[in-house]
Amino acid sequence: MIKLKDILFEVRAVELAIVHLTRDDDLTVVRESKQLRGVDLLVYFKQNAPVNAALAIEVKAVKNFITNRKALILTPREKAFVRSLEYPTCLFAFDMTNDKGYY
Repeated sequence: MIKLKDILFEVRAVELAIVHLTRDDDLTVVRESKQLRGVDLLVYFKQNAPVNAALAIEVKAVKNFITNRKALILTPREKAFVRSLEYPTCLFAFDMTNDKGYY
């Protein structure tokens, strides 16, 4: 069963990703429905990029990187899903103990 705290950590991690990505004026960040595309965010490049150039962003919240590094290892099912996406994909992981982000 998913705990409310885990859901709130995921929401917080997505918000942190948006804050980091929107610092660059050349990017447009769009929240995606997990049900539609399976990723958290799509980032579109505004200038010097082919039409509709995008990057898919998957965001993970980790309670503590020091004690929970296994949380970043993708399962075979997750790997297959990422390979099936139509966009290049990047994983953003945020440590919920200090809000540090890694990609």
